[in-house]
Amino acid sequence: MSVRILTLPDPALRVVAEPVKAITPDLAAKIRTLSRALSKSRGAGLAAPQVGWSARVFVLPMDRVFINPAILATAGWIVEEEGCLSIPGVRLPVGRPELVRVEYCDLSGRKIVENFHGLEARVVQHEIDHLDGILFTDRAGS
Repeated sequence: MSVRILTLPDPALRVVAEPVKAITPDLAAKIRTLSRALSKSRGAGLAAPQVGWSARVFVLPMDRVFINPAILATAGWIVEEEGCLSIPGVRLPVGRPELVRVEYCDLSGRKIVENFHGLEARVVQHEIDHLDGILFTDRAGS
């Protein structure tokens, strides 16, 4: 199954995604499709809402899966340029915490708490924003 990455002004990009209640074979299949779409797009990350799927899920390259992620703590602050697959051709400076501690489940249902820093922290925050209906342009100039 092929998916299309939604772009502005699609209203689905502004919807807060629904929490995942159970890890099922259907969920795993949708996540595989999301991972393939990310690989094809060559993006840094892809959230379920970007393909019209209202679920608190995002993927990073190398089949990293984040289910129901939540930021537990942050530290530092850095402003760097960001772009987004859903807003092609636009790059803007965005301020974000430099370090984040995130709790999430993987595809096996295992709860993980992990620290991210630098570019990876920025990507994780960007994708969690998508799950909350927030686009990087909303944070530009912050």
